[in-house]
Parts: sequence; C-alpha cells; structure tokens
Amino acid sequence: MITMKDLQELTVTQLKDTKVLIDTIVKTKLKRELLVGSKVYIVQKTKKTLGTITKIMQSRCLVKLIKNNITYRVPMTMLELQTY
Repeated sequence: MITMKDLQELTVTQLKDTKVLIDTIVKTKLKRELLVGSKVYIVQKTKKTLGTITKIMQSRCLVKLIKNNITYRVPMTMLELQTY
C-alpha cells in the first residue's frame, strides 16, 4: 500500500501521472459495476437522490429519479450503487 510518505517523495509530474492513472481506474471500475436497471444514488455535495439507470453512454448515464419520474443525464463519477 502506498503511504503518505511515499507520495511526498514523488515529483509534481509523477503525482499528476498517478492522479490520471487513478482516475482512469476508477472510471473503468464504475463502468463495469453500472448496469441498466441498477438502483443508484446521485451523489451531490449535500444530498443523495435515488434513481434507476435507464441508459448507459460513454461517460454519462440516463438516470430516472424514483421520487418524481424525471430523467437526468448524470456523469458516472456522481453515481454510487445502492447497497441493500
């Protein structure tokens, strides 16, 4: 596991490359977990809203809100799977 000390020893360029790599891994894992029909939370700064994925696009999903049946185009990075 990478520690804070290990990260502090890296140069700024190495840290930027590491950040890009981490972001890529997160997006790839999210795409594998999200499926049409999955219940997800749209995570905003102060609240979470429950919805269902109706369509998956390249970097966004169409999510139909449970509460009022409105569909929004949401970035995958704002979605979190509902755990039962």
